[in-house]
Amino acid sequence: MGVKTLWWWDRCSYHYSVLYLFTGRDFTFTMKGSYEETQNISVGPSCSRRGSDSTMFHYIKYSQPNLDMMLPKERLYCGVCSCLWTLITAKHDANRREKDINSPLSVPLNSLDLGKKMTVVRGASYEVSVKEENGSKNLDLRLGFDLCAEEKDFICKRKKVVAAALKYVLQLDEDLQEDEVPVVAVMTTAGGVRSMTSMFGSLLALQELGVLDCISYISGLSATTWTMAKLYEDANWSQKDLRGPIDDIRKHVIKSKLHCFSTDHLKYYEKELCERKLEGHKLSFTDLWGLFIDSMLHNEENTHKLSDQQLAVNQGQNPLPIYLSLNVRDKFSTLDFKEWVEFTPYEVGALKYGAFVHSEDFGSEFFMGHLMKKIPESRICFLEDSFFVVMDIIKTDADIGYLTVVSTEEHPALPTRSHEQTTCLSLPKGYLSNSLREMMTGRPVVSYYHNFIKGLQLHNKYLENENFCMWKDTVLDSSPNQLNAMGDYLKLVDTAFFINTSCPPFLRPERKVDVILHLNYSGGSQTLVMF
Repeated sequence: MGVKTLWWWDRCSYHYSVLYLFTGRDFTFTMKGSYEETQNISVGPSCSRRGSDSTMFHYIKYSQPNLDMMLPKERLYCGVCSCLWTLITAKHDANRREKDINSPLSVPLNSLDLGKKMTVVRGASYEVSVKEENGSKNLDLRLGFDLCAEEKDFICKRKKVVAAALKYVLQLDEDLQEDEVPVVAVMTTAGGVRSMTSMFGSLLALQELGVLDCISYISGLSATTWTMAKLYEDANWSQKDLRGPIDDIRKHVIKSKLHCFSTDHLKYYEKELCERKLEGHKLSFTDLWGLFIDSMLHNEENTHKLSDQQLAVNQGQNPLPIYLSLNVRDKFSTLDFKEWVEFTPYEVGALKYGAFVHSEDFGSEFFMGHLMKKIPESRICFLEDSFFVVMDIIKTDADIGYLTVVSTEEHPALPTRSHEQTTCLSLPKGYLSNSLREMMTGRPVVSYYHNFIKGLQLHNKYLENENFCMWKDTVLDSSPNQLNAMGDYLKLVDTAFFINTSCPPFLRPERKVDVILHLNYSGGSQTLVMF
């Protein structure tokens, strides 16, 4: 197995195109486990030579499904010989047997001779043929752990900006060579309005120090993703004085929120949710929450999408934003199962599997790597309800200020822990303990998006791939049938429900990050957590 992908195409890469010659009767074909499940087709006399009609099933080749054929509502007689179906009306034929229409013909596909015709006779002759097509080519998603071509191009352009900024900040006499330019990343933490507003101040401080242009990546989770989304509405935000956006966000945060519950706003929420459902999205409470937060931070409807942020990075003029979320499973706590999902203006990817789709295709229906149904891209406010669902929205002006950088020689006092002893964790079974555990690790709100890796099959040696990202405490990674390639939906939650960090994208060796600046907005001490 190559190190670039976890997926095993030799065993699962085929979908079948089932072709039926045009006839005048209605037949129903069913293939369980396929994307289509059931197809109706009109079948007419082959002798008429009026052309042909066809239908297609996409399914995993080695799942060995059956093709069920529901005949017209008449009593028919059926004989099977050498993988050919022959329906004979002669009453005294030795091979016939009476079959009611409510009991469909069911034939294993691996027993059919592909390309040969199956003849259906009832007064006139009807012919059905089946053929296969290779589905491993021209995929609509990217498999592999390398960076996409667009991000590689961004890094090349961004390094020129970083090199010039470092020369100015460090007062260098000579220009830096490309291999001398470090990749610097900023990671943030969650913390409600505190983190959202503090991130503005942190970036302003970096800008005043001349360091902002030295940064190539910014990652966020929970409330800091709203800061990032607000900034990236402007394609050149890092080249402008950030006091302007800070003054704007202060006005929105301290204003009354009662207008968000007005009759006009409630009607607007209802209209947006109805349109979203008609587009093909699965609704959840987080969609309503996203509209509410969007109304809180904007004076008018915000139509920006994640892919729109490409304009803010296509020349390397700003750091590349990376948003984080966790994919979880029903009936499993977050401690037992969770998977990182990262969002950039170029791609949305499941880091664990090395599978990525274009940001504008995220939310559409995929099967076996093919785009089956295009669904309009979600507005950024709906995506961000996957990143961030808990927020203390009532703040005063005193809570929003500018970050001041000071020099100090004081060292944080480390706590004395000589009294601590080695302990062990015990998880007693029972209704009470399970209820308490669910309260601590449960998910109050979940966002649902169509699973873009549905139908893909993991290589039988995927656990040996060094790029397969596993949690040490996750028990499902060794059971491929329990992993996410089998689910219909991704179930995304705020990362802060489990762990308050946005560093995983920078730990990918492909990004070659040299320096990580950690902006911590969690409650309590801002220094003790580092020791």
